[in-house]
Amino acid sequence: MKVFTLLVLSLLGLISTAGGADYYVAANGNDEGAGSKDAPFASIGRAAAVAGPGDTVHIGPGLYREQVSFPRS
Repeated sequence: MKVFTLLVLSLLGLISTAGGADYYVAANGNDEGAGSKDAPFASIGRAAAVAGPGDTVHIGPGLYREQVSFPRS
């Protein structure tokens, strides 16, 4: 029963087994930064270029005027 519960929670996304990276975007960020919470990217496009499968991009409030291409799903 315990294994089944963990499987269900994992499939629901409540437990992450992929261990993907977290990237951050903020209107006052810098695309030369690391994309970390303390040094966020300035553009969604930069985050999309760096992020890979299993990664999460956190986009802060603001207006981002850009055309974004997603090289990976």
